Amino acid sequence: MKNANRVLIFVLIFALIVSMFSGCKQTAPSPEQTTTEQKTTEQKTTEQKTTEQKTTEQKTTTAAEPGREKLSAADGTEYYAAGYPIVDPEQNISYSVMASTSASDATKFPVMQKIVSETGINFDWILIASDARQERLSAAVAADDLPDILGPSVGFGDAELLKYGNEGYIADISDLWNNKMTTIRSMTGDEVFNQLTNEITFPNGAIYNFPTIMDYDTVSEFHLAINVEWLDKLGLQMPTTPDEFVEVLKTFVTNDPNSNGKNDEIGYVSQAWAGIANLYEITGFTGVLTGTRYIQDGEVKWPLFSDEVKEATKWLKMLYDENLLDKEQFTQDDPTAMAKAQSPDSIYGAANMFQEKYYFGNNCLEYFPMEAFAGADGKRMWPTNHPHGYLVMNQMTLTTKCTSPEIVARLVDYMYLPLISAEIDQGPIGITQEFNENGYLISVTPEGYENVTAYTRENHFQQLPRFLFSKYLNEKTFQRFLEVPTSIPESKRMIDGLDGRTYANIMAEDYLYYYPRLKPTEEEAAVLNEYMTDLSKYYQESLAKFITGASDIDTEWDTYVETVKAFGYEEIMTMYNAQYQRFLSLGN
Repeated sequence: MKNANRVLIFVLIFALIVSMFSGCKQTAPSPEQTTTEQKTTEQKTTEQKTTEQKTTEQKTTTAAEPGREKLSAADGTEYYAAGYPIVDPEQNISYSVMASTSASDATKFPVMQKIVSETGINFDWILIASDARQERLSAAVAADDLPDILGPSVGFGDAELLKYGNEGYIADISDLWNNKMTTIRSMTGDEVFNQLTNEITFPNGAIYNFPTIMDYDTVSEFHLAINVEWLDKLGLQMPTTPDEFVEVLKTFVTNDPNSNGKNDEIGYVSQAWAGIANLYEITGFTGVLTGTRYIQDGEVKWPLFSDEVKEATKWLKMLYDENLLDKEQFTQDDPTAMAKAQSPDSIYGAANMFQEKYYFGNNCLEYFPMEAFAGADGKRMWPTNHPHGYLVMNQMTLTTKCTSPEIVARLVDYMYLPLISAEIDQGPIGITQEFNENGYLISVTPEGYENVTAYTRENHFQQLPRFLFSKYLNEKTFQRFLEVPTSIPESKRMIDGLDGRTYANIMAEDYLYYYPRLKPTEEEAAVLNEYMTDLSKYYQESLAKFITGASDIDTEWDTYVETVKAFGYEEIMTMYNAQYQRFLSLGN
């Protein structure tokens, strides 16, 4: 009996031990968990610079996470091969981010707090003013004091990337891109992933940026919109020609359609930060898209001084002279223009802008997309995104100071997850957007703020790597990212059934692809370095002066044309077309 009791005790102890080990199994925290606590420390190293940082992984096992495989980064830091968090101890990396003074403490941003909480990776933010970017970067290179990561809007241009990549300051991430970007590859498949890779790869085989890949809508992120409430109130029809548009604007600015008793209506405005090419998009009826680089008949076009450009400039000058174009078009910044667009009494009759909700705020329901105007040949021209996505390149760049690039690559792969990308792009779920009863993500106005833009200026960084390419997103959850007007699917025109056409049928019929953002050779980069900055500044300032009358278009146009050519225009166009043919030769 005593022996039987011993056997029973042994069996119970054995069972207890088995149950204890079974209970030790851990699972990865859900990507929905959030914390507001962040610890930030500084990790700096001045070890060797190299143009390549190859992934040197060594599989290990740990008792703490028996269900998840761990790998070792180049510096020996352990991280998880899959799942979240990415690291157990906080991996401290320095992330240089350009931000306005109102956004001075990134550690308080809810989306950044979520990223830190779910990945285990912290950031030592180095916030710099936009006008100090070049000075700070040059000083950091000279002092060999670059951070681990150059964040959004702080990185180098293509020519600089080639230069500093060859000199060993910027890391080649091609190995990381091809082996760590499982999120994008799993959604797109190998063929499209390889096409995207072609677009971000320099001719020397290097990749220097983790990009954003998105196509805000199926046509273009910018589009024309007109105040349809004003049309209805004044008994006007949607304009379909340039002449009809001019007459509508004249009626808008002389009949007080916002009913506030003031003469404050402005006919037309174009969003400032997109540059003068955005203003000229409405003049596609001339047969060219002035200032836009696009593909037509197998060639790269960049019209800056043709007869059609002169015609378009004179038409815009007519709008300006007759007080139909915002007199502050060339002097106001975007926050100023958007404050006007979002004033309680709508003042803009029409605009070429980035999404109605973003630009017009609570006034957005008054606006609806307008057709591009047809030219003499009947074609309605408008630029559209490349089929493989709209690449925003200057999002995240690794320097060779980063000793664990594999971990950063896993972090970027996490940012490419659809819901995380949606929060990076549009703000935190639960504050600037939420799921409605049908499971759709919808935009909401944050408590205590006039609109989403006011909130994000103080509490959010949008410019991080993200993947929002409509054909690969869940149609239900991401409906607001898939159709335009994406941010106002409840547009008054749709509610009233006044226009049942889809946006793709409204905007234009003859879409022209933007010139893909292709990477230069060293020789091409030298051409860009020599000419591009001065040329871009000169032609934009000159066209603005012609429109406002500061320069006489009839007497000074020939001088303008010769100066544009002297700034290397023909050499640049030869380079662009060589790049495009190289791009096509890769099977794109």
